Amino acid sequence: MLTPGREPDRAEQTPMNTASSVFINGIAGVFTGIGVLYVMMKILSFVGGRPTPGSAPPTPKTE
Repeated sequence: MLTPGREPDRAEQTPMNTASSVFINGIAGVFTGIGVLYVMMKILSFVGGRPTPGSAPPTPKTE
């Protein structure tokens, strides 16, 4: 029986429950990593002064 403020016993966790939680945490970690990489690439392109991939190229100045 689970009481508040007490850690669950290892015997109370079934192997299937543990395997599914590891799988779900792995999938969540992958999507979190992809999101962090995307945000970091946006920050680096902003700080580095590079145009974003969807923007128009600068027009050449002809005189």
